[in-house]
Amino acid sequence: MRPTSAPPGEGPLSGVIPWFVRNRVAANLLLLGISLGGLLVLGGVPQEMIPETRPSALSVSTVFPGAGAERVEESVLTAIEEAVRDVSGVKEIAGIAAEGLGVVTIEVERWADFRTVSDDIRERVESLTTLPRDAEEPVIAEFTPQRLLLRIAVHGSAGERALTEAAHRVRDGLAAVAGVAQAEVVSGRNYEISIEVREEVLTRFGLTFDQVAAAIRRGSADIAGGAIRSDLGEVRVSTEAEAATVEEFARIPLIASPAG
Repeated sequence: MRPTSAPPGEGPLSGVIPWFVRNRVAANLLLLGISLGGLLVLGGVPQEMIPETRPSALSVSTVFPGAGAERVEESVLTAIEEAVRDVSGVKEIAGIAAEGLGVVTIEVERWADFRTVSDDIRERVESLTTLPRDAEEPVIAEFTPQRLLLRIAVHGSAGERALTEAAHRVRDGLAAVAGVAQAEVVSGRNYEISIEVREEVLTRFGLTFDQVAAAIRRGSADIAGGAIRSDLGEVRVSTEAEAATVEEFARIPLIASPAG
């Protein structure tokens, strides 16, 4: 008799699954080996409720008493930025200049070793010789990402103001707990003080709205007055007069006699 070929689809199957079906002992041994390997490795896997996060950026803060924002930018920020610009692993550099203070923020690449980059930046900043003589030593700090641990909703039949005040009390209570790095209120409108002046009052004293606004800005501002240095140390002089309550705004004079 002449042998006949098997119809299409009826021959021996090939592939991984059919091999396991034909070799059940080998399949069971392989499964047992994988399970034992998993159990052995499981003991070395770190398990944390809140995974530790590494710092992602650095800030270099420099106090320059009595200097304006423009001078801080030219003599402090520029020097620090040029010193750290070519450090390997630096992703982005941003600087902010203010009255008597300059802050440079340095973001580190994810692939870079943060500790190595931080040490390089610290070494370069500490070796700077071009900073102004009156500027203080730069302070280097690390930024660590904050993770959300808990979200609390404050609700009820009370009004918006009462709920906002209750949320602030909850925030203050959580912030006082040991180990809590930050607690903030993410909803609710901020408080606002509205100042209205009647037109007849403006006409009586010969004032305009712009003059009233300018007087309020002058009377509600913190002004830096520089610093006084001596052999015993340094004293910073500033005027703290920013109004924060209705009573404080009410005490701001709009007009004054030539004698003050």
